[in-house]
Amino acid sequence: MRKIIILNLFTCCILLIGCNNNDTEMVKESIVEEKIESKQIVKVDYYIKLSATSISEYVVKYEINTNIPLPVEVMASINLKDQNPDDLYIGYSEKVVLKDSIQTVVLNLAYKKIPSGNYTAEITYYPRWGAENGNPKALEIKKTLKGKYDVLLKGSGVSATDFLQKKNKQFWVMENVWTGINWDKNSVVSEIGTYQELVVTCMNPDIIKAYYFTDADMTIFVRANKQTVLTWEKGQATCP
Repeated sequence: MRKIIILNLFTCCILLIGCNNNDTEMVKESIVEEKIESKQIVKVDYYIKLSATSISEYVVKYEINTNIPLPVEVMASINLKDQNPDDLYIGYSEKVVLKDSIQTVVLNLAYKKIPSGNYTAEITYYPRWGAENGNPKALEIKKTLKGKYDVLLKGSGVSATDFLQKKNKQFWVMENVWTGINWDKNSVVSEIGTYQELVVTCMNPDIIKAYYFTDADMTIFVRANKQTVLTWEKGQATCP
């Protein structure tokens, strides 16, 4: 009988030890799970939001909202809508620094003399250089972020179509008319339109002739005695 009691006690001890070991394993597993959960990375959906308004003929105000780690550099742009890839580009861009998650930026395009029309304002973060001189956390952003907003600009009052026609005619003169070339008046007229003759004021007007082409807004000076081109000037000019 005594042996049976001792045997039962021994068995109970073994069972108790086994139970304690199982509890220990459960605790260990719980700790590991907590550590794994603590190492999970929270992904952030970064964005740039933009609204824009024209506050004068050439001035555009940008209202920017972003959650990018700041400061960073972005490109502020204004582009004429519906431009074709081979069209003469009409627009303007400059780098600006964003320091606040809600920030106002003003672009003044007066010196560009851009035409009136529908434009798209843009704020773009480029990961290649945007955080180069800014917040290192922004280096984790690997994609280009962009905010857009359409805006109507009065500009110079000239339509985009007329502006492009003038610029294209000016480029034709720059590429085809240079000092010393034979003067072919009819060929030039067929390319850039009619002209009016001006009186040269700083040289002998009997030798040097000035032809102002209104559609191109350019003046071409010609050596009448040799029928060769002297030079050209933008605008209406009487002295080369």
